[in-house]
Amino acid sequence: MAALVRIPSTAPAPELVCAFRVPATMRSLIFVRHALAVTLLREAWPGESSGRMMLAAGEAVINAIEHGSTFDGSVVVEIALRADHAHLSVSDTGRPDVPHPVVPADPTPPPPTSIRGRGLVIMRDLADTFEVEVTASGTRVSMDFRREYSDAESLAPVQ
Repeated sequence: MAALVRIPSTAPAPELVCAFRVPATMRSLIFVRHALAVTLLREAWPGESSGRMMLAAGEAVINAIEHGSTFDGSVVVEIALRADHAHLSVSDTGRPDVPHPVVPADPTPPPPTSIRGRGLVIMRDLADTFEVEVTASGTRVSMDFRREYSDAESLAPVQ
């Protein structure tokens, strides 16, 4: 069962923090995408910035499910939105039978004929900052995104 929690921040600058834990199954990806989209829409994040964040979050959640969680594990997604940027993290519960991953500092794309192996590269290229951290219980991917407007979005009338 997925849970969405809105946590008001005590930070001095206006901030919205949302966190949710979902089962480590591909079905959870639908909930994560929807919850993130609703949050970004409600906070009036521009389309291009939202799109980058949504794609990167999806890649991080898929990696956490496929590589970092057991069948009964969970994935935690946290997002902190401020007026000019957002911080997104995705954590998994780890797999006791698999050693912690060795993540290259600068991931490189696989050969063009490979059908897998692009997730870290995609996340790194979409986010303004990207970090993979091995924790005591699993792995955490953290990304920051600047709030950017395209020319069309910055000229659009406010509704």
